[in-house]
Amino acid sequence: MTDVVETAETLTFTLTWKAMADVGRNVTTLVHLLDERGNLVAQSDFAPNNNRFPSQLWQRGDIIIDERIQPIPADLPSGTYSLHIGLYWSDNITRLPLNLPTETNTIPIHKLIINY
Repeated sequence: MTDVVETAETLTFTLTWKAMADVGRNVTTLVHLLDERGNLVAQSDFAPNNNRFPSQLWQRGDIIIDERIQPIPADLPSGTYSLHIGLYWSDNITRLPLNLPTETNTIPIHKLIINY
């Protein structure tokens, strides 16, 4: 999915998490906005689902719907950016593995073209 942004705004998206096992600990979601070179230009970290259903209570098979709003910095130059997500343990900031061929343990979920 690609969005074209003509003015500074926010990007709204929905994440759907499925617990593949009982979690037993709290996790934090990270959202990274990267430029074309892979440099981090904006980020946010938050408890999934605004902690209304803490991940330490998630059990195998639970589905969690997580509505998110990511601010887009007004000072970003025109260009193509990608939005990446990931998870880490809240208590020690260790990233959770995603079983993907990536060293960052993040997933690109969205492409954004800024055209001011």
